[in-house]
Amino acid sequence: MNFLPSSLKIVKAFGALAMMASLNAYAQSSSNLDWHHKDPELDSVAGVSTIKAYDFVKGKKAEKVIVAIIDSGIDIHHEDLQGKIWVNSNEIPGNGIDDDGNGYVDDIHGWNFLGNNDGTNVVEETLVITRVYNYLKNLSESDKKELGKKHIEHLEAGEKEYLEYLAKSHIRLKKLESDLEKYISSHDLVIKAFDKEDYTDKDLISWKNLEHNEKDLQDALISLIELRDKYPSKEKVEAYIKNYQNKLSYYLNPYFDTHKIKGDISWDMKDNSYGNADVVATDNRHGTHVAGIIGANRENELGVQGIAEHVELMCLRAVPDGDERDKDIALAIRYAVDHGAKIINMSFGKKYSLNTEAVNAAIDYAHQNDVLMVKSAGNNALDNDEVLYYPLVTHDMKESAHWLVVGATKPEMDEDLVATFSNYGKKNVDVMAPGYKINSTLPDGKYGKLSGTSMATPLVAGMAAMIKSYYPTLKMSEIKEILIKTSVAQNDYKVRVPRPERDDERDLSKLKKISKSGGIVNLYEALKEADKRSANL
Repeated sequence: MNFLPSSLKIVKAFGALAMMASLNAYAQSSSNLDWHHKDPELDSVAGVSTIKAYDFVKGKKAEKVIVAIIDSGIDIHHEDLQGKIWVNSNEIPGNGIDDDGNGYVDDIHGWNFLGNNDGTNVVEETLVITRVYNYLKNLSESDKKELGKKHIEHLEAGEKEYLEYLAKSHIRLKKLESDLEKYISSHDLVIKAFDKEDYTDKDLISWKNLEHNEKDLQDALISLIELRDKYPSKEKVEAYIKNYQNKLSYYLNPYFDTHKIKGDISWDMKDNSYGNADVVATDNRHGTHVAGIIGANRENELGVQGIAEHVELMCLRAVPDGDERDKDIALAIRYAVDHGAKIINMSFGKKYSLNTEAVNAAIDYAHQNDVLMVKSAGNNALDNDEVLYYPLVTHDMKESAHWLVVGATKPEMDEDLVATFSNYGKKNVDVMAPGYKINSTLPDGKYGKLSGTSMATPLVAGMAAMIKSYYPTLKMSEIKEILIKTSVAQNDYKVRVPRPERDDERDLSKLKKISKSGGIVNLYEALKEADKRSANL
């Protein structure tokens, strides 16, 4: 039997006790954590190890990093975002003067590219397939020849998609209106017959089984039972109708032109004096949620905790209810670069683009200035190596050094790890990150859970910001490399591949084939690698 010297026994005992105490402390703090902050090893949940990451950098100096959020707007007054919103110190608030001479008046917290100078804002917008339909309709044969057969075929697929969607929407609206009419008439008949307005499904079934029912009443009861099985209430049918009316009025309306609201010339990139300083606007749910994931205050004991504490969130409103315009996105990217952002969060995308040149030039501008663009992979359950999803930077383009595409995962460390909605791709999706039921800030001081690659993207943007804040000498292109390299992966780990048709049986594939990194981002591992690289500079 081998015996340790007594002094070593004491050291080892204290080490074991310290480790147990540390694990107990972690367990207590981890129990209240939202799942995306948890640790794969200690919690058996596919989170990003946020607590371990902050323990690793404890005592290190951090610098502020500006993260631009191109989105629907942000509730900058939210309690959990106080002290985290970027301020343009060269501008005097509310004086109606462009103090810093950048072309944007009173841009204190960023800029709203979805509005005009008198404060009117765009909320709804057409879908890009509607614009494609309009574009092709006005093209001459010589124009088509100049654009090339492949490009025209791609756009014609969008035109076909538009016409099919338009036809289906009209049919669906007509059916909903018919169901509502039936709902109201049946409801009125039943109330008159049984003198009970707040009836239940059980009541309807019981009344249907009565033998003395007249045919009209029997038909009404059967209709109500069937309709309430499809729609929980009459109000729900009315909400569906309103939704389809909006689709036809805005999304699919070829005559709805938001450039008339904004007062800009759609194709002229030099015409950039439109918009206003209202970065909050009205429909800011998506952007507010994204902002909280990146930088909700970690020290105020309110609501939720963002990934990065030392950030300033620049608000760039360019994503409407509909599909974003290429010009707005290009100008928003340039604004972010010109005003010191090192990371741009881009939780949006679409299948077609009519001004790729403008967006690509802006992306190249960010690339030249070492700004990392973090982009959502999309929620169509498609392989991004096989489909186009704009804005688009493929793995073989030089700009890809500053372009990071993010897919979404769930908490379970099993075959269902990859979110069923997430796009993927071994070449064109760089990393996977938590994006399912992510808890974050919502407008009017609220909190809630949303799912999507839109939620996974700010998680990674926040991680990039934290690395930059503690290791400022690292280039953003290096930080992209670190996030890919340190993703937690198991080469033989098999997951179900997302499919557009949810009822289809999903194939099993190795996790390493789902994205370039073959794993899930991990903040703790990324910081360790950043520390190592920074020491060698």
